Amino acid sequence: GVRSIPSDRLVKLLKQKKFRDGSLLITDAVGKQVRWLQYHLEDNGYTSYAFLDKGVLGASEAGGVR
Repeated sequence: GVRSIPSDRLVKLLKQKKFRDGSLLITDAVGKQVRWLQYHLEDNGYTSYAFLDKGVLGASEAGGVR
């Protein structure tokens, strides 16, 4: 399912390996948190994840979100 998780809470959950068995699609407003979050994902052994290019606002501008 889709969950909205603040970044500080997400980092704690990543460290607890809460999402290791699934795939993650991570979105933020404009795609600026990618590098910072990718560090935490890799540091905690996650391999199945993706980021929404240019964030939610980029998808909205492209007509993907209304």
